[in-house]
Amino acid sequence: MENENIKIKWEKSSEGYKIQTLSFKKRNRWVEVSHPSGEYTYIMASEKPAEKAEERILTIHHDPFPGEEYKYLLATWDKRTTHVALNTAGEEYRYFPAEARRLNEQKILFEEENAFALSRRHGNWIAFIYKTSSSPKP
Repeated sequence: MENENIKIKWEKSSEGYKIQTLSFKKRNRWVEVSHPSGEYTYIMASEKPAEKAEERILTIHHDPFPGEEYKYLLATWDKRTTHVALNTAGEEYRYFPAEARRLNEQKILFEEENAFALSRRHGNWIAFIYKTSSSPKP
């Protein structure tokens, strides 16, 4: 798949569809990205992660950072340092899409079936098999 600014080539492997080559145009020259992947990652947690950052950072004088002098930044700081924002809230799952379907000249649909999503209902663990799909935005 390519246009005037980007070129992407996927290749089917035993693990799924991997990006074989990726290049983009910079100042009218094609630049190749070394070691492209195409690997998808998502994080699942058995419990809802905390909405505020639990860990506090201290200065060398053992004062909390950011301190009260940054009162207008504190709410933003709390949102951006949660486990969810830092991608550390749960167990990480990585995969390459198993299926790919070209929808048109500018869109490819990637799909993967995962059997490890768990939900706790009425005290019992229930496994769900579901498909995740993604396609690049045009």
